Amino acid sequence: MLLSALPKPKNPTIPEQRVALLADCRQFFETHGDTLLDALAAVGGTPAVRSAVQLIEAVHAAPAWLTPFTRQLDRLYGILTLEHLDDPFGPFPINMSALDPAGQIAEQCCWHADRLRDFVERAEKIQAKTLAVPRDPRS
Repeated sequence: MLLSALPKPKNPTIPEQRVALLADCRQFFETHGDTLLDALAAVGGTPAVRSAVQLIEAVHAAPAWLTPFTRQLDRLYGILTLEHLDDPFGPFPINMSALDPAGQIAEQCCWHADRLRDFVERAEKIQAKTLAVPRDPRS
């Protein structure tokens, strides 16, 4: 069979990509929200959990993907990867067992951080495509 006879894969439009991102993020929160909150509680305490709960509720209520979601996901990623340890006056307490790289908390944090990073990267790619789309100067 000739390659030209094969149907070409459809490239989803930017709005379709945003819809898919929102749906995937909602599914992630439904499936892994509790364990995400547990991991955040261990490394960020109540302030981190509160931020995550607010984000989860906003994602579920949103009619479309919103740019602030990307920043909020990135912030949670930073908490899970302990980026806030550099700030001695930061609002996030650390459970000392979270610092054991072979421990279960560290494993949970890494797994969730990887998923959040995937969402952030997808959102950033969509945003970059959005900025690259030429605008109609008459509008």
